[in-house]
Amino acid sequence: MLADLDEPKAIEQWYVIHPHQDRQRRLRATTHHSGQVLYQETMKTLNASLSRLEQERAISQAEFFKALDEAASDNLTFLRKLRYVLITQHHRFEIDHILYPENLWLAEVELLDPSDEVILPPALSQAKDVTGLPEHSNAAIASRLPQRASQA
Repeated sequence: MLADLDEPKAIEQWYVIHPHQDRQRRLRATTHHSGQVLYQETMKTLNASLSRLEQERAISQAEFFKALDEAASDNLTFLRKLRYVLITQHHRFEIDHILYPENLWLAEVELLDPSDEVILPPALSQAKDVTGLPEHSNAAIASRLPQRASQA
């Protein structure tokens, strides 16, 4: 299925557990196949619908590691994955192979309108729709074994 896709990006994500359940802070290091590493911080405000407000910004390597150091280790969860992109006539799919804390494949499509019909390409025809199931969010998967990357 993935043989025709470009090289994946390696992504490591840390979620800082916030006392308010409607907010979430994510720190991400993305390594491109060229070796370039980009760092990002995302603040998410969750709501009852499938949509969420995300404020994302690029940060320096020093800011990234400082933020990790400042978070108490028992307030961090971690996820490691490879991300492939599949572009079809109708949609752009992000296909994640989660490597840690468990071996899992997930595909996500961003819709401009939640009422848009999703047309799966043949490569994803056996996929199960897990939209809206909280246990399949990256943050939920990361929390299944809350460890620092050095312990992964």
